[in-house]
Amino acid sequence: MCVLSLQKCTNEQEIISVLRNMYLTRTHEDFHTHVTEMMNNIQSLYHNDGNSPWSDEQYDIIVDVLKNEFDMDVENSVESIGASVSSTDAVKLPYFMGSMNKYKTPKLVNNWLTQHKKPYIVSAKLDGISAMYVNGNLYTRGNGTYGRNISYLIPYLQLGTLNGQSVRGELIMKKHIFEMKYKDTFANARNLVCGILNRQYKEEYSSLYKDIDFIAYDMYGVSQSYAFKFKWLNDNGFHVVSSYGYIEDLTIQKCDSYLTQWKHKDYSYEIDGIIVSNHDDYGHSNNSNPSFAFAYKNNNIGIKQSVGIVRRVIWNISKDNYIKPTIQLLEPIYCDQSKVEYVTGFNARYIVDNNISCGSRLLIGLSGNVIPHIFKVLMNGDKLGYQCLCDVDCTYTWSKNKVDMICSNKDNHHSTIKQNVLFFKSLGLKCNIQEKTLYNVYDGLGIYLLKDILSLSLEEWVKVDKMGEKKASQIMDGFYQALHWPLQPTKENFLCMNYFVSLCVGLQSFERGFAIKKIKLYVDYVYGLSFLDFEQFYDNTYIESQFDNIMYDVEQQKPKQITCDTMKLFLDGFIKMNDKMNSLYHATLPFEIVHMKTLLNGILKEQSSLTQPANPTNHEFVFSGFRHKALMQLILDKGGTIKDDVSKTTTALIVKDKSNSSKKTQKAFQLGVSIFDLNELIKHHKEYKDITL
Repeated sequence: MCVLSLQKCTNEQEIISVLRNMYLTRTHEDFHTHVTEMMNNIQSLYHNDGNSPWSDEQYDIIVDVLKNEFDMDVENSVESIGASVSSTDAVKLPYFMGSMNKYKTPKLVNNWLTQHKKPYIVSAKLDGISAMYVNGNLYTRGNGTYGRNISYLIPYLQLGTLNGQSVRGELIMKKHIFEMKYKDTFANARNLVCGILNRQYKEEYSSLYKDIDFIAYDMYGVSQSYAFKFKWLNDNGFHVVSSYGYIEDLTIQKCDSYLTQWKHKDYSYEIDGIIVSNHDDYGHSNNSNPSFAFAYKNNNIGIKQSVGIVRRVIWNISKDNYIKPTIQLLEPIYCDQSKVEYVTGFNARYIVDNNISCGSRLLIGLSGNVIPHIFKVLMNGDKLGYQCLCDVDCTYTWSKNKVDMICSNKDNHHSTIKQNVLFFKSLGLKCNIQEKTLYNVYDGLGIYLLKDILSLSLEEWVKVDKMGEKKASQIMDGFYQALHWPLQPTKENFLCMNYFVSLCVGLQSFERGFAIKKIKLYVDYVYGLSFLDFEQFYDNTYIESQFDNIMYDVEQQKPKQITCDTMKLFLDGFIKMNDKMNSLYHATLPFEIVHMKTLLNGILKEQSSLTQPANPTNHEFVFSGFRHKALMQLILDKGGTIKDDVSKTTTALIVKDKSNSSKKTQKAFQLGVSIFDLNELIKHHKEYKDITL
């Protein structure tokens, strides 16, 4: 289900919300396992079937969110290379065919450049299917170690002479060939080529085979520079990727320039980035991605842009009290067939410096092909400089860096309502209460504080504009299901720690920067201090009495990612958290909020039980593609069950070969059920370790 939810996301915040809710209902290890399986399945669909439920831009954003918010580098891990092929077609590749590490930010690019001497060489990163031509055979990359033999394609390709060398290249179709022959039948050229290569050879596909090109870009089994390899490939009759060498001053702006040139102006093939290396000699590793080169991508390059005229700048107060500008256009414009009426103004400094007001002309496109974005201010409006701020209707101060305006009234209803929306989202309310609903409550009843919202009776909810009794009942039931303690047992995989963290995030007691992972890091550290009684942390007096001891320990132990300054912020946030939870606990609510002491005691019990062996009594397994009598009997002996069909209650689907797709694996993938082969099952469920494989 997570795959489908992510598919519906239109921006980074929605993706973060989906993944955060997933994280809060699982242990840290289960989350990593599930995400890894999900990404591997997406890779398999993309590389083996030529399609994916996510667009390339969505995939890139998800990868970035996993890295930045959850510390999962799924893109640059060896496991993310290509995708496994069916065991019946798989052959061991003559060389390990790694992928390129992908860098998208100036910091990462500049770090690499400072570690590798000039001059540099850049080449186009072709958006096709990677292949290896060696010893008269042609192979697809597969997962980098095992691929597929597609030597039947050789007669249709205009290949050069190997002369004992091993050549890697891209199987790809020219843009104009695809447009002329296939665009009405296939989504894009890459999907077409991938799909046809994953089928068995048929003579009826001959005309299609002839439209595929092999573009060479590397040599294996030799230690040479890319410049040498490109020249050798040219001299020996191969079609070679476009490149520029001996670049003395390479910057991210120049990378964008090369990317733009090849992507849209004068190149025959689709590309999705550029490859950067230098002129030193290198050989390829047997088991890892190369460090001597990287792939640079920028999803904003080549975006179709339109000119919009500003009607007005709308100033909104964020949940953090920052006053943020949204620009309303005089008339809607269309970018890549998407209707755009509003676009973010970024921050107050951007509005002032660019004199954006009524009449300004803006060049607008879809950032990452998803989010409306200003790429250039073409003309000033009717106001200049600080006159552009005349419509701000509250008192404010400037942030320290003079970029944002901050509302002076910290208790204003705008920021509080947005904070309440985050609180409800963090708890995963099934009633899906919207910001507009809370504004209607404020307009109709003058109420906006969280404890007052939660205290409303059914009769009061019904008085709210556009609120019938059915919807009001759903909202109140949603509050009860998410907040009444003890929580009902229908919450799967419930953990006090995750519920505590969801409350921390929702109540926003901690400073900006304390997200899920960071809060857990600090809780684990404090919990592990032998001189503390963590259960007493519900008492602010106790926290204050232990403040100096905690700071001394941090100063002496110097734990990773924790400093005295950040620990002070954490303890201050914990104190605020206690105050907010106490306020809710003592409010007159139609349900009972958990007391912090009870919640912390639950966390202590969970931590102590982590060392206890797992209870397999409730395990429910489904087998696909084979039967293992001894394992099945052991599962039953330990109180587990074996079912024929995958469902939400399935613990895991056990398969003989994960590269083989079936209706059961597809259903497990959609439901977020773990898929294990025998080795993986034993790794995750050690109670079955005595089974003979």
